[in-house]
Amino acid sequence: MSTRVGVWLESSRLWLAVALLVGLGAVGGTAVAVAAVSPSQANRLIGFLHQGAAGRELWTVRADGKHGRKLASGNVRMFVWSSRGKKVAYLRGRPESNHADIYVVNADGTGQRRILRHVGGEHPDAEEISWIAWSHDGNKIAFMSNRAAEHIPLRSDLKSFDYDLYVIDVDGTGLRNLTPTRPGDIRSQDWSPDGKHFVLFDWPDQIDVMNCDGSNLHLVFTTTPDFQVQTVIWSPDGRQILFSEYDPGSPYTDVKGDIALINADGHNRRVLTRNLYDERPTFSPTSRKVAFTRRVGLAPGVDQYDSRIVSKIYLVNANGTQLHRLPHTGPIIHRGRPGDGRPLYSWSPDGKQIAYTSAPNAHIEQQEIYTINTDGSHKHRLTHNKSSDIAPAWQPRPHR
Repeated sequence: MSTRVGVWLESSRLWLAVALLVGLGAVGGTAVAVAAVSPSQANRLIGFLHQGAAGRELWTVRADGKHGRKLASGNVRMFVWSSRGKKVAYLRGRPESNHADIYVVNADGTGQRRILRHVGGEHPDAEEISWIAWSHDGNKIAFMSNRAAEHIPLRSDLKSFDYDLYVIDVDGTGLRNLTPTRPGDIRSQDWSPDGKHFVLFDWPDQIDVMNCDGSNLHLVFTTTPDFQVQTVIWSPDGRQILFSEYDPGSPYTDVKGDIALINADGHNRRVLTRNLYDERPTFSPTSRKVAFTRRVGLAPGVDQYDSRIVSKIYLVNANGTQLHRLPHTGPIIHRGRPGDGRPLYSWSPDGKQIAYTSAPNAHIEQQEIYTINTDGSHKHRLTHNKSSDIAPAWQPRPHR
């Protein structure tokens, strides 16, 4: 063997050793390879949920695969970055319970605190909290809750019809119900990019907009008859509202619906996909593209509401052109009722990459976090665990 070849082999062994040692440390012995990301994105964090021994844990890792950090343990349900990426809000509760409290933690893991405890303890009809979102200035958190109905004995089959939209200051003060007189049921909400308005899906068939203080609540769009909206999302430029709708009367194994856009004032509906198995749409940071997941199959589950759904990621221009599957992403296997909006993927702040969950061995119990360019190149696996890592979310780019 020549000296040059010998040096090359030793360098390769050294690089492999470094790649295996760098990463998430205590997360199931995770080893993370360094991803080929642009310098502007390399230092950005990707948050995700890891299935630990005591429930789901909240973790972050840099987009280049370095410096993994656990932010919270226990049973973390969902999390969301603040608009400047300096803090994370998350829901945490008991593993066997449907109830959760709201917590806030700094991006470096310091300053963890509970800002809201759910009402009713572990009673079956205790408060349920969902869909947390940060205000543009990072001073408030919005969430959906049925706490206003806690003085009424609730049946489990009716509880979901009592949700209102609340806001609370990030220090835990100033709790306020923004929709106390609205007769419907809030199923989804999003804060406008300028922080001045909310868009709401008001069950059963209308999309509303209101000021961030709860005033001027008004209808902007009525959905397709007999369809329900899964998610409503404001475009980053504030000009459009993206939503997905599905037929709740269709069999769970054959749920179909549309993904559509309307102007922020409710006019000019444009259908991007029709009568397909599409859900969980999101805008790219430029508002020019839309990503979504399409169901491509089902695996047997415990019951009809616990089926294992196999999905793939698709992309389409916001004008409806160039619909295509994001190549080389593999299967995304997940559980959830129709209307479950938990994230399966996330755009990078520059819109050039997507972080996503995938099951390399087609097992829902072992899912990993990957990144990939939006043209399907440079796929990189960030986690290597015996249990699941799910719900990736890219840290936002600080805004001025």
